[in-house]
Amino acid sequence: MRRTAPTTTFGNDTVSRYDLLLAALPIPLLLGIGSGVATDMPVALGVSVGGIPSALLLGYGLFVDAPTAERGLAKRRGSA
Repeated sequence: MRRTAPTTTFGNDTVSRYDLLLAALPIPLLLGIGSGVATDMPVALGVSVGGIPSALLLGYGLFVDAPTAERGLAKRRGSA
């Protein structure tokens, strides 16, 4: 079984790779919206193109490297 160590610690809180994944989800979408607003490209196209990497990140986090109950229990017990 593969165990994941926390990426960063802030006091007693830890930031895992799944927290970073959740934080990264809106970034491609916002870049797509921004490129649609900043250029003469239609905003709908920018949202569509930006949504593709966001959907891929979500699929990766849910189906390829999904969090498991064992990881959550290990984190609560304090072992890495």
